[in-house]
Amino acid sequence: MLYTVDVDSSAMYDFEMRYAESGSSGKFHLELDGTEVTPVTTTLTTGGWTTWKTLTINQVILQKGKRQIKFFVDKAGFNINSMKFSNPQELVNIDPKILNIKTDQTGKFLHLISNLSYGLNSLPQKNDFEVTINGVITTIDSIYFSTSSTFDLVFNIGQQLKSIDVIQVSYSGNSLKSETGLQFPTFSKIRAINTSPMYYQLPGTVQAENYVVNHGLSAETCTDSGGGQDMGYTDAGDYLDYLVYVPYNGTFLFEYRIASTMGGSIELRIVDNPANPVTIHSVTILNTGGWQNWQIVSATGKLTQGTHTLRVYVKQAQFNINWFKVTLVTGIFSIDDLKRIQVFPNPVSDQIYFIAEGLAGKYDVKITNLQGKVVMQFPLDMSSGKLEQTDLSALPDGFYIFSIDYKSGIYQQKIIKMRKD
Repeated sequence: MLYTVDVDSSAMYDFEMRYAESGSSGKFHLELDGTEVTPVTTTLTTGGWTTWKTLTINQVILQKGKRQIKFFVDKAGFNINSMKFSNPQELVNIDPKILNIKTDQTGKFLHLISNLSYGLNSLPQKNDFEVTINGVITTIDSIYFSTSSTFDLVFNIGQQLKSIDVIQVSYSGNSLKSETGLQFPTFSKIRAINTSPMYYQLPGTVQAENYVVNHGLSAETCTDSGGGQDMGYTDAGDYLDYLVYVPYNGTFLFEYRIASTMGGSIELRIVDNPANPVTIHSVTILNTGGWQNWQIVSATGKLTQGTHTLRVYVKQAQFNINWFKVTLVTGIFSIDDLKRIQVFPNPVSDQIYFIAEGLAGKYDVKITNLQGKVVMQFPLDMSSGKLEQTDLSALPDGFYIFSIDYKSGIYQQKIIKMRKD
């Protein structure tokens, strides 16, 4: 909701909102001419959709003049009756503070939004901050003040953030100041608001209608098991793009849920660089006997760890597609064939053993879960014939990926952790 207002004096105001909600908590923030002036605030239940209460946010800074105030709903779930700004206070000796920390919508940057303009001569050092992603400390590539807003300090993280990531930021320095010369206080583990893109994790199932780009297809009602929608009305050259995250290298089985009266073919491509697409495989589609008679066609292909844009390309029309499912066939064995690594027992309940042939020296070992989070990291002496071991009893039951970085590549193997009966 966007309102044009005439602010009669630059001051700090109390913001009051009359709202009602039943059960689910909503979230909102205010912006003045495109700059956030409140933290993202959570509403609590009032006991009913017409049971009204007042929520107050103090020290909201508004600048004099004709302005646009945006009421931004970060999470739905409440009714609004009225809003009021009152009790103006002079802008004297205001303590600077961080209102919000949030990603941008590309998932490439973090923005630290303050209540006061930053002092442009107070740019902090990267080591004044600590950023963790899913509990793991990550490197900050660069820090700079935004050229479009004096209230915005920008971090270039240097990796693709995903909507499922938990991002926390801490500050322990003393150089960051407001334009009035006041020092920003330190803070610890503020959780960032994550507006990064939704990446579908593979292995997994992706519904056809959950594309990020649709070129030429149309959605229709689907009568397959589970209902919902499928994508159809295909012509040669049409395509659907999907954002996916792969937590480990591997060879995967791709199964496509297809219906057709004519047949056709699919080409699966990686289009991380649209100017240089990489074809993973092609799949021939046969006549299934009807536009809602569903069958599965499949093919295998290799994917590398990381975020990717997958393109389901219509090489030959016509067919409908409901979903595609991706499962792991095997991890990629990237170390030379003359070298061997044994990991046993697998499944494992506590102690796991490693022995190598053809290697020498110590190597960095990582064990990650299927969300890509490193849960263990340690060095191993992989000298040929030497037996090494480590204890996995503290890990929850589930699937994990054991990986060793090697100068010619990466060795990866899936591990199953199971408790003893």
